[in-house]
Amino acid sequence: MNFTSTGMTIAQIGSIDTGGGATDVKVVGTTAYVADQGDGFALVNISVYGKSSVI
Repeated sequence: MNFTSTGMTIAQIGSIDTGGGATDVKVVGTTAYVADQGDGFALVNISVYGKSSVI
Protein backbone atom coordinates (compact mmCIF):
# COMPACT_ATOMS: atom_id res chain seq x y z
CA MET A 1 0.00 0.00 0.00
CA ASN A 2 1.05 3.55 -0.60
CA PHE A 3 0.17 6.22 1.94
CA THR A 4 0.51 9.97 2.05
CA SER A 5 0.49 12.13 5.17
CA THR A 6 -0.98 15.63 5.20
CA GLY A 7 -0.86 17.07 8.68
CA MET A 8 -2.55 14.42 10.83
CA THR A 9 -4.42 12.68 7.98
CA ILE A 10 -3.12 9.47 6.39
CA ALA A 11 -4.77 8.26 3.18
CA GLN A 12 -4.11 5.26 0.95
CA ILE A 13 -3.15 6.39 -2.57
CA GLY A 14 -2.50 3.00 -4.16
CA SER A 15 -1.41 -0.58 -3.68
CA ILE A 16 0.58 -3.25 -5.51
CA ASP A 17 0.70 -7.05 -5.39
CA THR A 18 4.29 -8.09 -4.71
CA GLY A 19 3.50 -11.81 -4.70
CA GLY A 20 3.95 -12.40 -0.96
CA GLY A 21 2.97 -10.85 2.33
CA ALA A 22 4.87 -7.63 2.95
CA THR A 23 6.53 -7.67 6.38
CA ASP A 24 8.79 -4.59 6.16
CA VAL A 25 9.62 -1.75 3.79
CA LYS A 26 12.53 0.67 3.33
CA VAL A 27 12.27 3.60 0.92
CA VAL A 28 15.39 4.99 -0.76
CA GLY A 29 14.71 7.73 -3.28
CA THR A 30 12.05 6.43 -5.68
CA THR A 31 12.52 2.73 -4.83
CA ALA A 32 10.76 0.80 -2.07
CA TYR A 33 12.54 -2.35 -0.87
CA VAL A 34 9.78 -4.65 0.37
CA ALA A 35 10.51 -7.71 2.54
CA ASP A 36 8.07 -10.32 1.23
CA GLN A 37 7.08 -13.24 3.45
CA GLY A 38 7.82 -16.42 1.50
CA ASP A 39 9.08 -14.61 -1.63
CA GLY A 40 12.25 -12.91 -0.34
CA PHE A 41 11.96 -9.28 -1.35
CA ALA A 42 10.55 -7.04 -4.07
CA LEU A 43 11.82 -3.78 -5.52
CA VAL A 44 9.02 -1.33 -6.24
CA ASN A 45 9.32 1.80 -8.37
CA ILE A 46 7.39 4.55 -6.55
CA SER A 47 8.47 7.47 -8.77
CA VAL A 48 4.97 8.13 -10.18
CA TYR A 49 2.36 9.18 -7.61
CA GLY A 50 -0.30 6.46 -7.30
CA LYS A 51 1.23 4.23 -10.04
CA SER A 52 3.75 1.91 -8.36
CA SER A 53 5.33 -0.93 -10.34
CA VAL A 54 7.44 -3.94 -9.38
CA ILE A 55 10.92 -3.69 -10.89
